[in-house]
Amino acid sequence: TRPVTDPCLPLSPPLQAILDFLARWEAGPRAHQPPTMREIAEGADISSTSRVSKLLDELLVLGYITRTPRKARTIRLTPLGKETAHAIQI
Repeated sequence: TRPVTDPCLPLSPPLQAILDFLARWEAGPRAHQPPTMREIAEGADISSTSRVSKLLDELLVLGYITRTPRKARTIRLTPLGKETAHAIQI
């Protein structure tokens, strides 16, 4: 698998799915409030919120998202995240 710290390689399908979901969310009517872990899991077709949490940590390390530690619903795409996401209108 790809090292967590290598942003030059393509993202794994689950990471790309989360990034794409977040881009659709930010373009949608509920953009004023970031999604919950459960909403991300459902929207990115990932079976557990703990897996979503680990994948979000990886996206954070790679610079695709920002988060405020120990606060709910603070996930935002960075400019790199927006550029990398394959946003589709919802």
